[in-house]
Amino acid sequence: MSNSSRFKTVARICLAVACLPLCLAGTCPQPMTCPAGQTLVNGVCTITPTPTTLLDLTQASVGVFNFNPTSSGKAITCSVAGNATNSRPSLLVVDFNGAVQINKTTVGSDVTSNTTSGTFTSSGTGVHVITSVELGTAAASYHVLVTQAP
Repeated sequence: MSNSSRFKTVARICLAVACLPLCLAGTCPQPMTCPAGQTLVNGVCTITPTPTTLLDLTQASVGVFNFNPTSSGKAITCSVAGNATNSRPSLLVVDFNGAVQINKTTVGSDVTSNTTSGTFTSSGTGVHVITSVELGTAAASYHVLVTQAP
């Protein structure tokens, strides 16, 4: 056995003997965990960014709604949900320049459940317009939600 191997063996035994009392006392080193709402990044707990809510409405009918992104270059997610199983709300989003950003208006291909949603990247902070029409069974209430990624 070489001197290097003997040294490593002795070092391991010393480490085990030194740590044994700590482990028996219940103070063994534990893997690091973070509190709720935080994520471990390179050994540091950081706050998990949450999306910004730009519009959150529950009402008795679909229709036309406005929202304003707070900055450009962010992912914007829009959804319209009816509370009836056979509800099929469409979703059309037009930006401040008149450009269509989300066009889900065809039953069977774009609109397949009682929740229709889509995502696009904002190009500016002007007024955006959501237009939604019921294409199936009318629901008693609809939830319109628009969020912007952090």
